Amino acid sequence: MFGRKKQPVVDTRIPGTTPIAEAQARTTVTITGQVVRMQSRPASDLPTMVISIKDSTGTAIATWSGRRSMGGIALGRRIVITGVATHTTGLLTFVNPEYQLLA
Repeated sequence: MFGRKKQPVVDTRIPGTTPIAEAQARTTVTITGQVVRMQSRPASDLPTMVISIKDSTGTAIATWSGRRSMGGIALGRRIVITGVATHTTGLLTFVNPEYQLLA
């Protein structure tokens, strides 16, 4: 009873985007979701910003090299990600994708 109650992730998809669970690797894809995790970590002596994006079908990861933070990106924020994804450790992963913040 004393633990934090997790917020349900609402379906944040918008027309023209692909559900995370249906996104194909190695093709340009656009997904929409809610930022559920953020961290800054070094990769090869280069700062790297990493976020987890979740929609009602799954979770994806987006990383930006050379960045410790990204203006406007915050936990709970809705975001649209476009890029070529790969499957890394079972998750759809984007490296340096284009992004658009939603209201």
